Amino acid sequence: MTESSNDKVLIEEIEQLEEVYETDYEVGQDNVTWLGLDLHNPVFVISAVLMLAFVLISLLFP
Repeated sequence: MTESSNDKVLIEEIEQLEEVYETDYEVGQDNVTWLGLDLHNPVFVISAVLMLAFVLISLLFP
């Protein structure tokens, strides 16, 4: 499959932008490993608490 000229131009522009915006951030640097799972700490905790609260409220007040 060949790429069109527009796709090549877009890829080149993205590569140029990636060179400009270099940071010290590493993907997954804030993750924690628990039971062999790689979890993003704040997101996992908030979503787990909200799901448990929803299930408990649904069971208590059917």
